[in-house]
Amino acid sequence: MARVIGKRRLGLDVLRATAALTVVMAHGGLFFYSLWPSQQVLWLLASWGVDLFFALSGFLIGGILLDAARHDSRWIVNFWNRRWLRTLPNYFLFLLINLLLAWAALGDWPDVRLHLVFAQNLAWAPSSFFPESWSLAIEEVFYLLAPIVFLLFGVRAARPYRSLIVLILLVILAHWLRWQQIIEHGVGWHEGIKKIAIARVDAILYGVILALIVRWRALSERALTGLAAIAPILLFAAAFLFLRADADTDTYARLWCFSLSGLGFALLMPLCSAIRASTVEQWFTRAVRAMAAWSFALYLTHLPVMRIFDLLHLARDTWLRASALFVIYLMISIALAALVFRYFEAPILRWRDRRFPAVQSR
Repeated sequence: MARVIGKRRLGLDVLRATAALTVVMAHGGLFFYSLWPSQQVLWLLASWGVDLFFALSGFLIGGILLDAARHDSRWIVNFWNRRWLRTLPNYFLFLLINLLLAWAALGDWPDVRLHLVFAQNLAWAPSSFFPESWSLAIEEVFYLLAPIVFLLFGVRAARPYRSLIVLILLVILAHWLRWQQIIEHGVGWHEGIKKIAIARVDAILYGVILALIVRWRALSERALTGLAAIAPILLFAAAFLFLRADADTDTYARLWCFSLSGLGFALLMPLCSAIRASTVEQWFTRAVRAMAAWSFALYLTHLPVMRIFDLLHLARDTWLRASALFVIYLMISIALAALVFRYFEAPILRWRDRRFPAVQSR
């Protein structure tokens, strides 16, 4: 079964760009915090942006794993090399940047030993240093362990029944681990369940399950649309659980919000992956693909930009000043992300593709 690996699909690029902009703009609400302190909706949107990233990773990277998996382990090293060269250079660049900003703000160096091995939120809430790294740690744990699990349990596209059972069992395990965090440790929604890696084992799995389904069955356009139509229902349910009470103490919100949003976003993937660039205007395609390419750097860039604004102590006491700072923050974040991608990220990716070619077929 031949598969094209790495060929960009416009619909998924739209989702990737949307995820990045949602996180950046929701976090930008902090410029208005003194004027608008009740920002639960923005907190939910920021969380959804990350959940959308997780679903995309599951659908794309999980799909790569499903296609590459064999009964031997030789394919795993190539997968790790490609993933690590995609994620680690940016991560460590911005770890250094955040170190320098922390020193400028506090006059001291934070302890980053756990950050060096992506254990800053493995089974506990992360510190306030480099806060955006929590989601990257969850992804890196997945990249490290998923190939091993796929190998041990025979998860691959050619064995759909076995693979689906294993993935569903892993989702059940994730809910049990999340329940343990809630019952035994009483952790909250924002700084606890949301960011603790062992409580979010299922975050990427929903996308993997949908990647398996589209490889298993040829879905009609009607079926793709039907799956996508379920997504708003699940997202509405997640929003209802989050907004109806204090999410930090509500058991249902902590247990089910991330399941509903993760599955909801994953159900969008098959339909969006079928959307091709030939069906839309070229200017839109170029803009979306650029923003999608910059999305990883943008996710890492925007909070350091905000911290620099904090160091400058710029007034945010009126809607006009707060709005002006928000626009400047957004423009600078996007511009810096574009520069990071062009002069740092893209050269590394080109070298990676020459040194460790992607699997083209199976």
